Amino acid sequence: MVKWEKYFSRVMPEVKGVPAPMAIQAIRDAAMEFCQKTWVWQDNVPYEMEKGFREIFVSVPRGARLVSVIYLLENDREKKMPDNIMIKSQRTPVEGEFPSEQDMEYEARVALKPSETSTEGPEFLYNDHAEAIAHGAKARLMYDLRKDWGQPELARMHHQQFRQAIAQEKIRMQQGYSRNPSRVKARRFV
Repeated sequence: MVKWEKYFSRVMPEVKGVPAPMAIQAIRDAAMEFCQKTWVWQDNVPYEMEKGFREIFVSVPRGARLVSVIYLLENDREKKMPDNIMIKSQRTPVEGEFPSEQDMEYEARVALKPSETSTEGPEFLYNDHAEAIAHGAKARLMYDLRKDWGQPELARMHHQQFRQAIAQEKIRMQQGYSRNPSRVKARRFV
């Protein structure tokens, strides 16, 4: 895990005078939005079903919040999520139409985001997306015109770059991180 302060070298030079707690909040908020919209932070976490109940209890790592359950794994096989499942929040039951023959524990593939109180984020987020998150944090900080660091024109530019990074990451996630074009060459039928 990487502390939010590690992003300071990418954020602070353009927002001189901003207090560190305010910068940390902006960085964390940008990371939360990035993960929420792209589902870039995914993990397999345990879930439980109790006998006689149609509820699933999902456990997530400390410092993370559940964005969505992507699919369930049973015996290393992907199980499609029912349409009528409702996620209330992490560590609370997720209701759905699942058979509950016995007490079971399985894994679920979930999308996560940093929690509102986290002091650090996943290392891959810094290694792969630090620039995008810095753009999001700078946009948040620069929109405040009452402060010395407020710069609406630069805020709009950073906001646009942040949105573009989100859009690009969404595409990469949908293509399974493939760099190859997603086109197929037409072939003749014989």
